[in-house]
Amino acid sequence: MEKSLRLEGLLNFIKGTGKVSMRQAIEYGTAHFNKPPLTIRRDIKELQKYHYISTELGLLKINVNKEIETTRSQKIEKNYNEKLMIAREAAKLIGNEKILLVSPGTTMETFSRFINTKIEYLYTNGFEITKQALTNQYIDRIIVLGGRLRPQSLAFTGPQALNALDGLNFPLAFITGTNIDTNGYLCNNHIEEAEIIKKIIKVSEKVICLLDSSKIFQNGFIRITHISDIDIVISDNKIKDQHLLEEHTKLIIAK
Repeated sequence: MEKSLRLEGLLNFIKGTGKVSMRQAIEYGTAHFNKPPLTIRRDIKELQKYHYISTELGLLKINVNKEIETTRSQKIEKNYNEKLMIAREAAKLIGNEKILLVSPGTTMETFSRFINTKIEYLYTNGFEITKQALTNQYIDRIIVLGGRLRPQSLAFTGPQALNALDGLNFPLAFITGTNIDTNGYLCNNHIEEAEIIKKIIKVSEKVICLLDSSKIFQNGFIRITHISDIDIVISDNKIKDQHLLEEHTKLIIAK
């Protein structure tokens, strides 16, 4: 069983039980996921590392302050006008590039509709990105990285998606994340999605990140990379303390 499914299963077990001992969690994991105790213990430590769970009086419990992933409809509706402006601004930066990589996300879906220069190949691990790109006359070919589809984000994740990036190099990649935290790290609230974005950055010559202002300087959970590793961040005019971003990367305010 994939790690992400084990982690979700452990979270649901701890949440449903309230508080459990480490031994109870490990026994549950070994029984339900057919993995040795050492693997389950590592899974639990990973959940603790990313603040999904904590320990209170020797018992594991869900962190109630952990942000719960919102539904797709909520993501689409939130800051809709700001996302439109950001997507339009991003489309201007494609230039003469003929090969793009576009990561999943509701802002990225809008961006895919706004592409108005000829693209020979668009790579993505996003199901909805693929649908939007299919309706865009400027995009010739769409290559989907594959993997396991997450219904919450419609992103393809897992080893297959990661392995599909091996040996590839992209002149330009457009990405997003859950937020940029107060220390300037781009974050995602899902482990496997974070791993994909991290590898996309590694195999791309230029990286542009699209994030509306509500996601800037918010508490993060799974760090992907520091914004100094990102070439351009595009946000909207509601962003505060923008100079803190400009110290590490180029910031473009969509208007």
